[in-house]
Amino acid sequence: MASSGEDKPPSESMDQTQDTTKRQRTTSQGSGSGAGRARSTSPAGFLLPGVAASPPRFVSLEEVMRAANGVSNMALAHEIAVDHDFKLEKYKAPDNSLLGRVKEMTHKAFWDILKQQLESEPPDFSQALSLMTEVKQTLLSLLLPQHTSLKKEVEDKLDETVIKQQAEAGTLDFSEYSGFVLSIMSRICAPVRDDAIRELGQRATVVDVFRGIMETLELMRIDMANFAIQQVRPHIIAQSVEYEKKKFAEYLSTTNDGLLVTRQWLERNVVYDGDPATRIRDTVNAAYLEFLDWDDSTEVPETLAMDWRRLTELRLEAQQMMTAAAALLLTYSSCGQPLQAVTEFRKTLKDKLMAILADADSPEKLAELLPNVAAQCVSEVRAGLQTQGLPAATDEQLKQMADMIEQLRDPGHGLRALIRRRVREFLSTIIGSTTATPMKVPPGLSSTSAELARVGGQLLRIVSHNRAVFGAHYTEILEGAMPRLDANRAAGEAVGEATLPPQPGPAN
Repeated sequence: MASSGEDKPPSESMDQTQDTTKRQRTTSQGSGSGAGRARSTSPAGFLLPGVAASPPRFVSLEEVMRAANGVSNMALAHEIAVDHDFKLEKYKAPDNSLLGRVKEMTHKAFWDILKQQLESEPPDFSQALSLMTEVKQTLLSLLLPQHTSLKKEVEDKLDETVIKQQAEAGTLDFSEYSGFVLSIMSRICAPVRDDAIRELGQRATVVDVFRGIMETLELMRIDMANFAIQQVRPHIIAQSVEYEKKKFAEYLSTTNDGLLVTRQWLERNVVYDGDPATRIRDTVNAAYLEFLDWDDSTEVPETLAMDWRRLTELRLEAQQMMTAAAALLLTYSSCGQPLQAVTEFRKTLKDKLMAILADADSPEKLAELLPNVAAQCVSEVRAGLQTQGLPAATDEQLKQMADMIEQLRDPGHGLRALIRRRVREFLSTIIGSTTATPMKVPPGLSSTSAELARVGGQLLRIVSHNRAVFGAHYTEILEGAMPRLDANRAAGEAVGEATLPPQPGPAN
């Protein structure tokens, strides 16, 4: 019989945490210290306060674990509700990682032992029996409740007692069982797995066949999980807001100040104009838009933790789009002006610039790619003028255009500031609108209107869900903070007026 741990089948369940993973839901927060307090991160990415200045409220370990589990479940529900492309994927360990090497060696050891045992005289079926048990359990886990006949067929054919008797009698036909398993898999798999299963039936050795069977069964389990997610998504979306409210309330009940960073985030974006309701609405909108210029050393608000990966990716998309828009404006305001009315040229140039900038994963990298952007604009303008039969631009004109584009690396560049302001105003209108009326694309951004619309649509989805879940907390925080902030502002203005030098009187 199989005695050692490494001789057990390379079970998908054994490697569940390594092999199957959800899309990463949270990112690490910045290193800022907030209000001078050490802060840790919960399983779902919420920032948990450390030691408070006031006496702590003691909670039991059971309470903490229950809240942590609730937050984790809330994070999963949130991902399914907000990310329409959410799915489970097979985890692939980084190249040359310790985890990857250990897993590879463990699996190789199992299949090597199986091969040796089957080729020995007489054959040793201990490893094979363990494998068949694993295959049977996995097949049964993939069957739906209505698959009663298939379930009976699997249980009868893969009966452990019968297989063990055949092994002891030396009559076990391993290849016969592999053919049966493949026939069941072909009847229940997703169409995308059909070719792989047909290929398994053509493999030369039974060990190779079963190795492929285990790998394919693992993928089929992921397929089944993703199918289940698709089926329950409408229900999760309908219930997620109330569920997240409940789970976040449980989280808050186990912390001393679970909204510390959220309070700081809202207060630094406070708007002072308008009536209280308008100020609260405009403050929250301004706070959401801070993600466009977020300082990565700043701690992430607790209420944005589950969406921070999405917002970070969206910020990068917006920066790429704004950089391309600025380069296109400079191109069409110089020697590319005759080509501005050529629709095909405009689309081709924009697509190529976005492809170049897609490699950037930070503002610094965007700046480094500007010479490539400039070179692409020069090349396309030169070729476009020739194709359209228009007068060619001189080398000096093309060099001046390239130099202007490369100057966009300056954070204080006037065109960059203008485009950023227009994008911010556009996004502010989108997330603040209460109607579904079409939004006018800001001047200078028509070439990148599709990318701008994508950023706006994604931001609106995130903001709408976030506001539905945490809006009451935002209102409560701001209603309590605005009188104090208004008083501080008034006191500061009074001090400023008192220190002004006396104004000279009228001449006699």
